[in-house]
Amino acid sequence: PGFFNRAAMIVAVAGLWPLFRFLRMSRADVIGTEPAGRAFRNAAIGFVLAASGIGLLGVLFSMAGVCRVPSSANWGRFVSPVVSGLCVAAIEEFLFRGAMLGVLRRSLRPRMAMLATTCFFAVIHFLKPPGRGVIAEDDLNWTSGFWVVTQLFNGFGEWRTVVA
Repeated sequence: PGFFNRAAMIVAVAGLWPLFRFLRMSRADVIGTEPAGRAFRNAAIGFVLAASGIGLLGVLFSMAGVCRVPSSANWGRFVSPVVSGLCVAAIEEFLFRGAMLGVLRRSLRPRMAMLATTCFFAVIHFLKPPGRGVIAEDDLNWTSGFWVVTQLFNGFGEWRTVVA
């Protein structure tokens, strides 16, 4: 799964530049024309709202006994996942969501482009490659990737999860 995810991300990043050239998009088309001060303010407000919501859920879940922080927690192990998460989030949000929004803004109104991008990425999160070890190493061949692609759509079989 890790190899598949990295390969898909590399292909997507490599395809952005040719896509922009093909669509004759300028830098302003891709990153927008909003003044930097306003964009930073909006990003800060969004970050504070999201962090507040996650923090509130953490407090509520702790109070309800759903989760707890052990008293002997190793806070040094906390840094690596946070850095990894921030890097992946930056790549996904700025490159993929931002690029797609830039492409859609050429033909849709801003709110419709944002709605379409949001719906698209909500659906994409159900595409999951099969787990590690599903294909024995002796059975790997040049067609194994095609089988993996067919298995991506298994996440849509659980309709309750998709609807939620």
